[in-house]
Amino acid sequence: MGVKGKITAAQLYAVFFVSILSSVFTSLSSEAQGSSSANRILNVFPFLIWASLAAVPIFLIIGKNTDQTLMSRCETLSPFLSKTAAALYAAAALWYASLGLSRFGLFMQTELFPNKNVRLLILIFSAAAAYTASKGLETLGRTGLLFFILLAAGILVITGASIKYFDFAELPPLFPTDIKGLFFGGFVTLTKSAEILSLYVLSPCVKNHGKKHYAFWVLCFSLTVCVMFTVIAGVTGAFGERQTFQFYTLTSVAELGVLERLDELLSGLWLLCAFLKTSFFIFLSEKCLRTSFYRTTKKLPFFVLGAAVFLLYLPVSVSEKAYKLAADPLFNGPIFIVLVLIFPTVVYFLSKRKADRRKT
Repeated sequence: MGVKGKITAAQLYAVFFVSILSSVFTSLSSEAQGSSSANRILNVFPFLIWASLAAVPIFLIIGKNTDQTLMSRCETLSPFLSKTAAALYAAAALWYASLGLSRFGLFMQTELFPNKNVRLLILIFSAAAAYTASKGLETLGRTGLLFFILLAAGILVITGASIKYFDFAELPPLFPTDIKGLFFGGFVTLTKSAEILSLYVLSPCVKNHGKKHYAFWVLCFSLTVCVMFTVIAGVTGAFGERQTFQFYTLTSVAELGVLERLDELLSGLWLLCAFLKTSFFIFLSEKCLRTSFYRTTKKLPFFVLGAAVFLLYLPVSVSEKAYKLAADPLFNGPIFIVLVLIFPTVVYFLSKRKADRRKT
């Protein structure tokens, strides 16, 4: 029997893998992940460095036994600081949920239902995601593991079906000429990994969680992204560079037996991934609020948070230009740095200094 309200590290990182991979592969080719397919392949190496840097404050905060949260650390300094942090991280979770929803909505409007208004579908999607979030972390963990298996199988099928079109001549020279741009591209990939914010809140709810699980997830994710962008470059070449959604372009040319095109398979997978991502961030937002505002949010309906995500989605979904402005790394990057690196580091050292003073 498992511990009620807890999930395994494998389930948590399965959710991360599914959710973040969908963000990377449904990103617009024009987003600042590097100016070329070569950079997109090589971005994983600076991403490893950035992800390792992000792990430092995370594991300082949660402690050796991973039984601490950022809010509990803030509580030792000031109840007001704890409530402020809870509100900020809850708002950030809703914002990242809306960005993921906007990205998926743009994908539907561009590839699945060209020139159609998909807002009603997104509204239904948000309500369903909120309902799933209300079922708790255990449900999300089991769902994440199932979706991970489906996504892994789908990627293997798509890769296998595409490999016969692979041409080494289409690959760009893999020699970085813009080191600064390469590291920036790795950082942009990290900002699409906002799910790691949840480690500051959910670590006590994860059984046997440790640094090795985080490191294994980062390595697996990086290897998958590197391989897939290599396949995309080798199959689609210069043509793929001009497409809005490059991975979708890959599935459009792949075929397997009676399945002449695999884009329908990918669309189904992305639907599941976007659904899990939205549900997870809604749950995280509610968890943040309940941690420090328990009396206030004890009966807060998840549908209120789902509605908030949809309302944030509306202005971002007006056009591709609006989405690019909202997803601009120059806007989201500083937010990510403050929430993941600066604020938790400051809280850790202040709480540690206060604890040391009490001992003396």
